[in-house]
Amino acid sequence: MKQETKSMIIVCDGCGEHFHDGNDFCSYIDDENGELIEQSALDSEWKKFGDKHYCPNCYQIDDDDHYQTKDGKVWDADTEQEVI
Repeated sequence: MKQETKSMIIVCDGCGEHFHDGNDFCSYIDDENGELIEQSALDSEWKKFGDKHYCPNCYQIDDDDHYQTKDGKVWDADTEQEVI
């Protein structure tokens, strides 16, 4: 039998890379809201700022303890809020 399921994937807002966990899965069956795959990404050095996700290649910490992302945004390392 074939059965359709819904799941979510995590895509880097900096470069478009899809997150794959340690077993090379990019989504989990019946993870309709994406909570499980998102937690797996965050446990794997991905970052979430606001509603955006960034792979390890698309952010760095600067001398002022801010995260700078490839799309030009700056985020406070403590609060993870955008610095304007």
